[in-house]
Amino acid sequence: MGRLHIKLIFERNGEVKWCAGGIFTNLWERRMAEYFPLFGSPCHNLDALTHIVNKYRLNAITLDSLDLSVRTSNCLRKENIETFDVILMMYPYQLRQIENLGEKSVRELQETAEDIFGIEVDK
Repeated sequence: MGRLHIKLIFERNGEVKWCAGGIFTNLWERRMAEYFPLFGSPCHNLDALTHIVNKYRLNAITLDSLDLSVRTSNCLRKENIETFDVILMMYPYQLRQIENLGEKSVRELQETAEDIFGIEVDK
């Protein structure tokens, strides 16, 4: 079974919409996305990751716009995490330190990121 790849479309009114495809315009960005701390990779180029967050307005993606489980959403909200960019910049061990957010929730967040970026990160 193939993975679902989605594309973000940013409307002028600030809305974020989804459609089939990957979001990146070049291979460099696709490769860099694999180094977001969320995937457990050491972050060597924070400027490049910040560039991706800003270019694709990943800080405009709210938890409400993601199809997350109720448990995951509630745990993140309890920690005042409301946008996707904050999740991307956290390492899995940091996410697991959030009360009631376990391995299953961390994997859910990683899979959501993989779908948004149109990548598959080997673990």
